[in-house]
Amino acid sequence: MSNPPAPEPQDHRPPADWSPAPLAASDDASYATRGTPAPQTSMSPGTNQLPKVEVEQFAPTRSPWPILAGVAVALIAALIFYSTTLRPSAPSSSASTAPSASQSGQSTSGTPELHQPFVAPGGDPAGSWEVVRQEWDVSGLEVLIRIKVTTGTLPYTLNVIDSSGTVRTSAQGSSRTPALDFQPVSEGQQVEGWVRFGAERGESTIALLIGRTEQLSALPISG
Repeated sequence: MSNPPAPEPQDHRPPADWSPAPLAASDDASYATRGTPAPQTSMSPGTNQLPKVEVEQFAPTRSPWPILAGVAVALIAALIFYSTTLRPSAPSSSASTAPSASQSGQSTSGTPELHQPFVAPGGDPAGSWEVVRQEWDVSGLEVLIRIKVTTGTLPYTLNVIDSSGTVRTSAQGSSRTPALDFQPVSEGQQVEGWVRFGAERGESTIALLIGRTEQLSALPISG
């Protein structure tokens, strides 16, 4: 018995006048984007590496307190150095100011020596004296005299000698206060007072005499 013949293969190609049906708009969009790879960001040359990380970025912030403490210590040390070394020491409170000149008869123990010293032969009496003030007027000269005796007792008088050294004018009582009374000055006493000389104005010298004859010292007077 013979086998039946094999069926001929069918042709599945579409006919020549066939065209596919159009797709919907939603189908076109989904199909167009289907399988499209995501765009990749382009990297410029030299930027294909990660940013460099420094260790200092993670270091804790420094506190300013150590610096401020160091400045404060330096200032305190400078103040201590200035107060103990450079600052001038204040005058001692124990130092006393020289007492003012006293009037006649008042004790002057501890007062400083006056301008001009004097001493008699043998050392007794001795002391110092000075012209405190002088004033010329039309009829003569007014002088404020201060005398201090440190040894013995001084009986004294005063003269004015002119520039030639020949004319001597004895002291007179003054109307000013205090006025010298020409009483002897004892040891440890100081006297101060005005005297008057009826002398002509000019360069002169005042002489201090013990008694009325012996000159102990002299001071110049401007005319």
